[in-house]
Amino acid sequence: MNNQNKPNIFMVILFGIVIFIWAATIIPQKHSTEGFDGDAERVLNRMYDILDEIITDDMLDENKVRAIHDYLVYHADYYEGNLDDRPGWTSAIQGVLEQGSGVCNSYALTFYAMCTAEGIECRIISGRATNSSGTDGHAWNRVLLSGAWYYIDCTWDDPTGGGAENYDYYLSPMLWADHEAEEEQNPGEESFETWKNYYLTGELW
Repeated sequence: MNNQNKPNIFMVILFGIVIFIWAATIIPQKHSTEGFDGDAERVLNRMYDILDEIITDDMLDENKVRAIHDYLVYHADYYEGNLDDRPGWTSAIQGVLEQGSGVCNSYALTFYAMCTAEGIECRIISGRATNSSGTDGHAWNRVLLSGAWYYIDCTWDDPTGGGAENYDYYLSPMLWADHEAEEEQNPGEESFETWKNYYLTGELW
């Protein structure tokens, strides 16, 4: 269970020096990987390719959220390796999008990034959740649709092993009884380096 906005980039030229000023959202504008390179750029391009496959211009935001949720739960599985000694990508967007596997943080970050790239306001919630195995740290999301916030947990809609994907934790206005929220995060407020080295690739995790 330890599963655990588009940057608007403004370029200022001052005395011949190019300075990038990142707005409150760090996910690049759709189809833009400006400022990223290497693995981070590859992961972003993969995300944009997927969005092009599953999102159409005539979709309402709720339809986009459904498409993103369904892509994640049907194309990724919860990481089943040793959680105490796992690669960093299992917590990053690279996990569910490129490796097809990740812990809750990978699901939550990816859902956040894909929603944000589509202009849908989203947050990551971290806290604790309880199932038949006990209580442990967990991460899920909250998304804004038609002026109202809804909780969504892609990880728990994608049970370990696959084949039982569901909508039990999909767009709930109230937090589920088996989840306890401790912190709400807007990753778009984090630094460019955090996105490059942690959120996108998990290289420094």
